[in-house]
Amino acid sequence: RRKNGSLYWESVSIAPIRNEKGVITHFVAVKEDITRRKEAEESLRRLNETLEQRVREEVAKNREKDLLLTHQSRLAAMGEMIGNIAHQWRQPLNALGLLLSNIQDAYAHHECDQDYLDKSVARGELLIGKMSSTIDDFRNFFKPDREKVRFSLEGAVRDALSVVEASFVSGGITVALDVEQEVSVVGFPNEYAQVVLNILGNARDAILTRKIQNGRVEIVIGQDAAQAYVSIRDNGGGIADEVMEKIFDPYFTTREKGTGIGLYMSKMIIENNMSGRIEVRNTPDGAEFRVVTPLSGNGAGNA
Repeated sequence: RRKNGSLYWESVSIAPIRNEKGVITHFVAVKEDITRRKEAEESLRRLNETLEQRVREEVAKNREKDLLLTHQSRLAAMGEMIGNIAHQWRQPLNALGLLLSNIQDAYAHHECDQDYLDKSVARGELLIGKMSSTIDDFRNFFKPDREKVRFSLEGAVRDALSVVEASFVSGGITVALDVEQEVSVVGFPNEYAQVVLNILGNARDAILTRKIQNGRVEIVIGQDAAQAYVSIRDNGGGIADEVMEKIFDPYFTTREKGTGIGLYMSKMIIENNMSGRIEVRNTPDGAEFRVVTPLSGNGAGNA
């Protein structure tokens, strides 16, 4: 107890002092105030008691954030998909409108006989069938993958290209696909195709925003040692240096109506679900994204 009456922790060491005959004649005691040490130990004890609970709480918070990002990513992808459906439908809708107009003109000029009507109806049914198949293709594209499977990278890339084909044609952007060799990986084909789709959409937007003449996207599929890769290069002017390090951050975007979660989720899909990585660099004409994943049979199934 201190002079002021407060209590404190004290460590005492006592040692006996012996004379030349080995007889203890007195003792020496060393005292040390260890209050701060005991307080630190108590704080550490309380911290350890609550650490597990706080870890659970933080994990729950992070999971909630991930679920929110995933939900927002799906909403953004659905919005993008609606835009692509509009591009895919524009041509058959125009053709269908022209077909109806021709039927009306043929009737007005007494040229609409049974044969003409049958051919027009058949043509109209083909156009409607094409529009219906577009919806089915897009719906299948967004079906969640339940388990990892072995799939062809070329097939996944072509699936993504089929979705954006109409918007690329509308924007005057050509696409060159170079398959150096047939490559298979293990993972989630729909998710992989969505990663490719997101990169293609960014390339298209960069070309259109900067009004690049003769817009072009080059895709190369190949393998290097035990890794498969898909390289997507555009001539959209590239990525600013101050932006390059942030493009995979959640909610970071340079587009006026962008969400900033597309590339972040793409990175999560490739890294967490397929044990791979996404690399990006600038080329003399634009940007190049490289999606690298293990070849099937080389650890791709061990995400």
